[in-house]
Amino acid sequence: GSPVRARFLQTYLQQDEDKYVAYWTVRRYIGKGVPPREMGSADEMIRVVQSIPGAIGYVAVANLPSGANVLLR
Repeated sequence: GSPVRARFLQTYLQQDEDKYVAYWTVRRYIGKGVPPREMGSADEMIRVVQSIPGAIGYVAVANLPSGANVLLR
């Protein structure tokens, strides 16, 4: 429900929150996947992404730590 999430969903997935949730509800129900892990805060997202090789995430520019690898801004 955050503005950053809404912007990410609209810009990169061309979905709103309802469509995103519906997509993963169906996928999970038919056994074709599980949704990406969701974090409760930007700090948690950063800690998880830094601790898992190959992980990616999105945060507001204001929360971007120095030295982070940015794929797209």
